[in-house]
Amino acid sequence: MFKFIIISDLHLDNHNVFGELDENGINQRLKDGLNAVEKVLKYAKDKAIKHVFFLGDLFETKRKIATDVLSLTLQTFRKFKKNGIKLYMLLGNHDKFFYNDKMAIHSLESFRDIATIIDTPTRMQLKGIDVVWLPFSDYKQGMLNALYNIIDNCDNAAKLLMLHDDLGGIKYDNGFVSSSPLRYSQLSPKDFNYIFSGHIHKHTVFRNFVYVGSLYQKDFNEEGDTKGLIEVTVNKANEVKWKQVPITSKKFKTVNSFDLKKLNFNYYYYRFKVKEAEVDNLRQLIPEKYQIGKDFILEVEGVSDKIEHVDNIQNNFNLRDITKQFISDNDIIYRQQKLDKSLIMHILDKIGAL
Repeated sequence: MFKFIIISDLHLDNHNVFGELDENGINQRLKDGLNAVEKVLKYAKDKAIKHVFFLGDLFETKRKIATDVLSLTLQTFRKFKKNGIKLYMLLGNHDKFFYNDKMAIHSLESFRDIATIIDTPTRMQLKGIDVVWLPFSDYKQGMLNALYNIIDNCDNAAKLLMLHDDLGGIKYDNGFVSSSPLRYSQLSPKDFNYIFSGHIHKHTVFRNFVYVGSLYQKDFNEEGDTKGLIEVTVNKANEVKWKQVPITSKKFKTVNSFDLKKLNFNYYYYRFKVKEAEVDNLRQLIPEKYQIGKDFILEVEGVSDKIEHVDNIQNNFNLRDITKQFISDNDIIYRQQKLDKSLIMHILDKIGAL
């Protein structure tokens, strides 16, 4: 019998919303994500599970990862190896900086000493089953060609496909529908017992296709979603069974009425939706220790966003200099996207940003 755990889409970062710093200067939302990983580790240890698959999007940012984010993430994931747990990490779209046939630059490189990194289409034989891995690719047909070539060499009775991608027509957590050209039928689903994928944050099942979902709630777009790990069991008869195991993390919740007996700031990040006339009353209902931005955000119906001028605040930056420096620092972005930097500078100048 072979048991393993699948997790995906951590998007670790110093997130701004509810990103209060603790006494050590650590971002609360970063701690939420790492604490969820710690709970996966504990579950694996308690169940004596020795293999954990991660299906992509470890970090939120693709190009610049803060030192504390990288360091704390490495410290957390090293614990898997220290506890004798084999970690496999698949490349997601948020993990890629630059990738072509001759060069691959991605954020998972730093984890090669503690995990098996999969950044090319790969077949593995684990405990008598075939596991096929497909990292995220912008070139879908090339990815599919690689998949078909790998399938021809699979000879075990149990076969699983792991990927990080979206199927055309699937809905993202923000409500938008994917226009991806990739289709379920193109993944040769009849050749696999199950297909497990990262990328879509809502846990979703379609026939033998399973979107793992993100490990914890990242924002209000994921409000109400059940988050957790996937535990997979392959028995001696090559039957594959799986189940979602919820992971307890701080959640996002929208509240339209204010009954303090029902509020739990230790368990939820709140969004209060109120009318303008209710704002003052709200402040009286919520104890002062709970602050806007740290414990809750406020949306006032019928009031548009305003930028207020405060005479006693000095602006210590120059928009022209910041914009020019940003473009200088990010030349590779414009080259990769085939954009003309001089044209961008011209546009920014026309709109008054320079």
